[in-house]
Amino acid sequence: MESRATVRCGSQRGAQKMKILRRTVLLGVCLLSLTGCEATTHWLVTEEGLITQQLNSHFNMREPYNFISFLKQGRRGESVRELELELERQKSEIEANEDKDLDLEQRFLKTDSDCVAAQEPLAQQNLYPTVVVPLFLKSIKAKDFLDTSGPLEVSRNAMPNCTKLFYLPFSMHAYDHLQGIQERHSLTDFVEENVGDQLKGVGPEGQTGRLLYRALKRNKTSWELYTLATFYWRAMGNSLQVIECGRRALHFASHKDKNIALVNMASVLHRSHQSASAAVMAHAALEAGQEVPKLHVLLGSIYATIGEYDLSVYHFEQAIELGLPETCWPQQRIHAVRCHQKLEQALEAQHMSLQRTLSELQDYKTKQDEFEQTQKKMKIAQRRPEDQFESNLSYHRHRLMRGMVDNPHCEVTDIEDGPQFVMCTQGTPPDLSVFGMALDEEEEIEVVDTSSIRNNCLQLPNGEESCFNLSAGLRRSYTTFFTRGSAPPLPWNRVDWPSDADCQNVPHELPDWSKYAPTHFPPENKGLRVSHLVNENLNLFKDDIHPLPWFPPVCVTVEELKDGSTAMDYVDSITKRGEIPLTDTIKSLSPQLLAYVNSDQASEEELSQRVLTAFEEPKNANEKWLIFNLAGFYWLMIGNNYHGIECLRRALHRAPVEYADVPLVNAASVLLNARRAEDAVQLLRMALVVNSTEPITHFVLANALAASGNLDAAANEFAVALTFNPKDQYLNTLKQLKCFQKQEELTARQAHDEEVDAKGQRLQQRQSRTVCSQGSKGERQCQTETRTREFVPRETGDYSKGEDKRGEKPRKAAGTPLHNSPSQDGDEGESFVSVDMVTHPPGINVDQSQVVNLETTLQPGSVLKLNFKDGELQDSELVPPPASGPNIPAAKPSPTVDVSDLNNLTRLPWPTLHDCQMYKKVNLNMFYTTWVSVTAKNVKIEEHIDFQAKLPSKSLEPVCEADVGTSMHTLDHLEGMAGREELQYTAEQGLDEALEFMRSEDKPMSITVAGKRIALALRKNSTSWVLTNLAAVYWRRAGNAVNALNCLRVALHYSDYKVKDLALISIANIFHRSGMIDNGITVAQMAWEISSEFVLCHFTLANLYAAKRQFDKAIQLYESMILFNTSFSPAEERLKTIKCAVLQMTKGNPASMLGKS
Repeated sequence: MESRATVRCGSQRGAQKMKILRRTVLLGVCLLSLTGCEATTHWLVTEEGLITQQLNSHFNMREPYNFISFLKQGRRGESVRELELELERQKSEIEANEDKDLDLEQRFLKTDSDCVAAQEPLAQQNLYPTVVVPLFLKSIKAKDFLDTSGPLEVSRNAMPNCTKLFYLPFSMHAYDHLQGIQERHSLTDFVEENVGDQLKGVGPEGQTGRLLYRALKRNKTSWELYTLATFYWRAMGNSLQVIECGRRALHFASHKDKNIALVNMASVLHRSHQSASAAVMAHAALEAGQEVPKLHVLLGSIYATIGEYDLSVYHFEQAIELGLPETCWPQQRIHAVRCHQKLEQALEAQHMSLQRTLSELQDYKTKQDEFEQTQKKMKIAQRRPEDQFESNLSYHRHRLMRGMVDNPHCEVTDIEDGPQFVMCTQGTPPDLSVFGMALDEEEEIEVVDTSSIRNNCLQLPNGEESCFNLSAGLRRSYTTFFTRGSAPPLPWNRVDWPSDADCQNVPHELPDWSKYAPTHFPPENKGLRVSHLVNENLNLFKDDIHPLPWFPPVCVTVEELKDGSTAMDYVDSITKRGEIPLTDTIKSLSPQLLAYVNSDQASEEELSQRVLTAFEEPKNANEKWLIFNLAGFYWLMIGNNYHGIECLRRALHRAPVEYADVPLVNAASVLLNARRAEDAVQLLRMALVVNSTEPITHFVLANALAASGNLDAAANEFAVALTFNPKDQYLNTLKQLKCFQKQEELTARQAHDEEVDAKGQRLQQRQSRTVCSQGSKGERQCQTETRTREFVPRETGDYSKGEDKRGEKPRKAAGTPLHNSPSQDGDEGESFVSVDMVTHPPGINVDQSQVVNLETTLQPGSVLKLNFKDGELQDSELVPPPASGPNIPAAKPSPTVDVSDLNNLTRLPWPTLHDCQMYKKVNLNMFYTTWVSVTAKNVKIEEHIDFQAKLPSKSLEPVCEADVGTSMHTLDHLEGMAGREELQYTAEQGLDEALEFMRSEDKPMSITVAGKRIALALRKNSTSWVLTNLAAVYWRRAGNAVNALNCLRVALHYSDYKVKDLALISIANIFHRSGMIDNGITVAQMAWEISSEFVLCHFTLANLYAAKRQFDKAIQLYESMILFNTSFSPAEERLKTIKCAVLQMTKGNPASMLGKS
């Protein structure tokens, strides 16, 4: 009973705990729903695909059961991340804006032109000159007013004290309202002896004051005597009496006679630093009497002292113009004033900069304190790393022991002369699929390969190097859209289409692509409405006519748009749009254009005014890009391509991202109409990035490629357009193009097969093979495949040797059947071998496969010689094998492999399932580090980096800080680029050699030194595409995807179109390693289209397709590389792995993927 009670009690406690746990979880879910869930960096996925927690995660809590503490820790983590970003931003701004010019004044005085001309600073020049207005200008003679004939009856100490001689109350006429006059008792005294010259010759020496006193006693209202008294007191150095006598002179003098006293008073005030009051009185003197040059000198000096430098310069210039006798020092004074003015502005700007920096430093310190406090709180709540590590180690020990017991795939393995280790294959095989079907493949661990491909060379792990080139280029090949089941492929996707019968009624010449009628991409294809913008929204209804006058919709005047605002602005023809010529009016587009007007009386002129009015209609504000697009359509029809481009630029600038392909395609049509086919192709490539499933985009691109002369690519684009929308227009154009190509190939091969005439003459070499298979009725079908190669013989005339295989440029890959006919063979046990060489007479189309009836048993090593005449097989001759040498036994093909169907998919023979057992299996998830050196573009790195410069001792890394705006031009529309902060990326150690031998010398430099060299060069030229590409290599090696992509964005922004593939290859590599496979394919495709001669472009794209399990496209790319270089082992190994996987999946019949059973 006791044990039962214990059990019951324990179960009750367990139930209570479960209830509490459920409530806690429910509470947590409610709180999360209220606050919103946010992703954290607590968990990460390892290279083995396991999910584990990071040891340094701040969610490793000291109290993991405390939910409130967990929520607070999350908020703290978010706060720390925001503060860290803000501190980094503020630090960079402070460092960028910090004024470090500590010797500004001395440098300015030595370098500024005005400062040099002034010879000395303004502060060291005399700004307090002695200025007087001579008495003779007023016809005043001192002796006429001072009586010297009689004896002086006054005291010897008598002086002309104007204050005592005549009382003068406050007077506006005496300028008593000025501050300097009101504070006259505190003025500074200055002796001006030169002023006394105005009173010389009046009485005995030293008696002038007594004479003035006596004269003023007799006549206390004479302005002349008070004026003479101002001169006397200036010479004596009594500033107060100068002001008092001047007040009385001003009180009694007429307006025209006041200037002498005003100048005397202004001079005294100026010397006493009452310059503002002095300026007023000097201006009054200038207005009251005759204009005197020295009065302008006084005003220039006054304004210089109070900081009115422009007025100071003006008055000094006026003094020179009025005939000042001395012109040298006034000119120097002008330079000194200007120098001081500019220096003062520079110092003020520096002061403001320092104040701003100080304020930013204070704010930085505050946020730094907050950052440290928050981090401190996080560490307090966080578990110690050593405790967490021990816990994780214990957990993994437990997992390992369970795996060894429970998992049959775990086993202990011995290494020769080494320790034991445990190897486990956990879980079920991954879902590896080809064309939507599962592939049985054992799990492989993803590894980072240290191989590095540079330019067109592959550096293999064993030290060997495999180099080749694709100078002939590769034709772009779109994948046929296969469907599972028994549905036959579309006719235009068959290799034998069009047949000779199809081409009988087709013109044998191509249309004149330069006279191509442009196609307009209507927004209605996107489900958008346009007509209401120029009808109902303008209050124009059925059969209404827009009021006169009518004007064309010139978009340049509607809205200003700077160059570089859109992605298309970087295309050459758009940049030089002013040079695009006018073209003829395209009447065929008129019905489509006028359909937007809800009237039977519509005309192009009236529609143009409707478009112009629609721009100003407030109802259309949110759909303005559609109006710009319609205006571009109008100008396309009219033939004014410049205005069409301007309107479509604005349409692209305003259009939502998902509709950006509409103005891009229409702009391409305008360029195509203006005979700018190559640039039209660039715009259409951009449109395909936005939406790759619009048939009209592929159709216009096909026409642009055809106009550029790339007929093969044009045919592929026509086929893609037909796949999406089987229109007769698309089909007829493609049929005409294909028939033309077929006729051209036949004509070209009717020349002599082998000609050996003159030195340097081109020779042709053909190689053929016969592949046999078993038909549906038991008969055998054999195909003869022939490939033609051209080469130039050497000077020796030995044409059988010395062929330069690097110069091989096949016209077309062999092995493409044009038609099939059955052949029968009674003996099913016979062995058939491939025919080594089939000799054809001249005039036969040798670059095609034909089915022949073989009734002769082929011995091993035999050669079958087929004789043709007029395209028909006449007879055959069996050539026995050589007399010496071993006979190679025939390989029996797999009876279940439909070889004829395989040739519709690929150009190289497929292995058998038996062959696959002997092949080395390659992990398709393995990364190859690929990059293209800038030297591949004929760039010398030494011209951009100074390898002799002294390196700083401090740490320095090449961070790309050039400001590049967000645009499609820098791939910001791609998810991988926009979210580069979140990419999970690993270092690419295969790039060591790229940095170590950057200088192209035998002696390598360290990675750190290479980074410093690049960083120093970036400081001098932060927008160099060469340096930013090199900096990206450094960051790829360091494993920093954000910095690498930032550098590559700068490289894309500032590089020409022909060198953008360097950056694109690096971006594709980063996306591949980060798991952004779709983005990587998009970018690698762009690189391929720029530089098809670089094998890296093909290899990178093929690896991405293989990683995505789009094996049909990967097969085509790998085969293209192998056809041009059979020794490229990485491509060959991957191709074998893929083909064997497909054979395994389809049970030996990969043709079923084409819808052929």
